[in-house]
Amino acid sequence: MEILTPSDYESGNKRRARRSGRPCDACRKKKTRCVTKDGDPRCIHCQLRRSQCTFNHEPPDRPSNPSNQVEESSSSSLLSADINHQAPDIASPTQRPLSGSAHARLQSPIGPNSTPDASALGLAQSRFAELYGLGSDMEPILMRHRPYDPVTHEFSLETHAIRRVLERDGGLVEYPLTFHMVSDENAVDFEGEAARADTIEACIGPHGPRLVELFWRHVQPCYPLLHKDIFMDNYNASYRRVSAALLGAVYLSALRWWSYDPMLSIRALPDSSLLRHLLKQALASSYHRPKLSSIQAALLLLQCQPEDPLNPDHTYAWGLTCQVLAIGQCLGLHLDASSWSIPNWEKNLRKRLSWALYMQDRWTALAYGRPVHIHHDDWTVRELENLDFADCDSSTSDDDRRSISATGKTQFIHMVRLTQLLSSVLSSFYTARMCFDQDTVLLYQRSQELLRQLQLWYASIPASLQMDVSYERKLCFHGYLHFSFYGVMMALLRRLIRSTALPPRCADDAILSNIRQTALQTAQNAISFARNLRSDQLEAFWYFSAILRGLEHALAVNLIEPSDDTVSPMMANFSTEALEYTDFGDWDLAAGVDGAFDLLSGIQLDATSLMPGDPTYRG
Repeated sequence: MEILTPSDYESGNKRRARRSGRPCDACRKKKTRCVTKDGDPRCIHCQLRRSQCTFNHEPPDRPSNPSNQVEESSSSSLLSADINHQAPDIASPTQRPLSGSAHARLQSPIGPNSTPDASALGLAQSRFAELYGLGSDMEPILMRHRPYDPVTHEFSLETHAIRRVLERDGGLVEYPLTFHMVSDENAVDFEGEAARADTIEACIGPHGPRLVELFWRHVQPCYPLLHKDIFMDNYNASYRRVSAALLGAVYLSALRWWSYDPMLSIRALPDSSLLRHLLKQALASSYHRPKLSSIQAALLLLQCQPEDPLNPDHTYAWGLTCQVLAIGQCLGLHLDASSWSIPNWEKNLRKRLSWALYMQDRWTALAYGRPVHIHHDDWTVRELENLDFADCDSSTSDDDRRSISATGKTQFIHMVRLTQLLSSVLSSFYTARMCFDQDTVLLYQRSQELLRQLQLWYASIPASLQMDVSYERKLCFHGYLHFSFYGVMMALLRRLIRSTALPPRCADDAILSNIRQTALQTAQNAISFARNLRSDQLEAFWYFSAILRGLEHALAVNLIEPSDDTVSPMMANFSTEALEYTDFGDWDLAAGVDGAFDLLSGIQLDATSLMPGDPTYRG
């Protein structure tokens, strides 16, 4: 935009002559238009800043082909990074300098979690994308008239670009869906990204590749948030090419299985508290240039067990959940991307991340008693299909791992469907308005369809996901799926039982008896499930390990306290060997509770009567 002064209007000069030569050093650095008035040696911007208007630096080489300008400018910003940049002196926090192999992997250019695919959006090379919402300052009707490039679908400006990913929003309305594309270099605190990655790498010493392998073995199969090929291509070139937040999240997630690697098990465990601290710093910085890697890092952090299991930081976990949901909306993860002009692999990855966000929202709301943030009217993501996991199936040539990946895919889809049922429970019984309804008969009638759907869901679990499945020399990760089912059942039944203790008193004895018998059977089946957990199941990956602790007291129903008060009532029947094998500091179901936790309004449960023949039990 040209700057006109009052003298311009007085003299009738509505237009000002533009400098015919190159811009001054200050305007080039700020990437602003360099303009002068006739006969004035200094440009307008230098006059306003009261700085010297110099031309000491040579202009950069411009691409010869204008059609490739957008793609080449991204590449040039990547290649202009300091290739020979050495890691700063960061050995002091951990007293472990980078190993020779780590220094070797350090020498690649910096391009955090980038992909060479020029059409990528959420993991674009050296740029980040933010959704232009319908109520933003960019009116979607006017966005129809931008001269978008027919190949890149972008309209490039001096400071940013506008990218059209869909010509008709939702395929229904006559305006486009667009994103704001900005260079990473323009983001706040981007210059410290390499140092953050160096510090995280130094924290785990030379063990990064082995931790990454543990991540692929124990986390990715049942929680497929990453695109393995893209991550490994970047990581093998240099850990700096992975965003610092995601790098730290992968390392921290894998630390839980440190002893499962023969080379790591004989070495000292890295400082997990320091790594968690560095991860949180890197994650906060990544929000200034949001990408899918920010979502991946935050979700992985939320799955990690709290530092102090007896005093989990609920408010921080809930706040982090809210943050990652907000970043996800900025990236358009609440929208259906199946028709966008982006690569197929990114469509699949976006869809999995969208549903991972949906699950995090619902389960965190249940555990902490908070309102949900994702609402049906603002959610257009389609249901998950097998094709959405294509990159997971093709990322390994090992038949055994391919089979585990397929099982994890099936479990992820089942978990999403269970979460949708949980969402119905929350909206029907736990909103701020619905909680005032205490008519037991009406609540019971409202619950019947949900109970039927929950039983149908449980009956649909395939044999490959049952709790009697075991893997040779591998951990079994099916436990969280079944445990989550009991969590939803308990949430629904708790609401019914609560109403029986409040006015108006229910006079229908048949309904009261039915509610209590259903709750009794569910509680006993849940107790049996917890008692029969094997060590290979407890040591596997568990969804929302911190969140599931919110369901612990729902399982502790009128149980006889064991003689050893250091062992949870749920775990009283485990062998000594199993207790030594498993860290029950993170599984203290109701440990420390004084007396019985009376959920069933006076019914005394017999913890030894497990009703294995009940259809809700499949242990």
